[in-house]
Amino acid sequence: MRLTTAKELFRALTQRYFAGANVVFARQSRAPKMDIPLVTLTFGNVKRSWDSVRSEVDGHTVAAYPSRVSIVVDLFTHGAPVLDEDGKPFAYENTAVDDLLAYVDFLGSQFVIDWCHRNDMSLMIEGDVQDLTGLVN
Repeated sequence: MRLTTAKELFRALTQRYFAGANVVFARQSRAPKMDIPLVTLTFGNVKRSWDSVRSEVDGHTVAAYPSRVSIVVDLFTHGAPVLDEDGKPFAYENTAVDDLLAYVDFLGSQFVIDWCHRNDMSLMIEGDVQDLTGLVN
């Protein structure tokens, strides 16, 4: 599988979870952030093994190079409204960490495990969910 295919598969999976958001690749030309949530995906360098893994498929020798690519998922959202006595929002609660932790739970779900098997991929969560709201503001 080529990186372009892997990127699009992961973008589509992320879009499925964040159904009401724009999910785009980071560092691309695009319009400014809209009112709906924005999810950006930043893909790192591809690390691939030097030697191929060879196997027989339908009588043909096929070589595959196990590869790994890191992905940084950034979520930009307005958060959850804090309502006054009249039910009108007067502030917004920062829900970035909760939203991303729920996404990590989704990535560990049986649905995604089955999706990985169908697409001959694996996902591994590394590092911590980080709230970068203060840096962006």
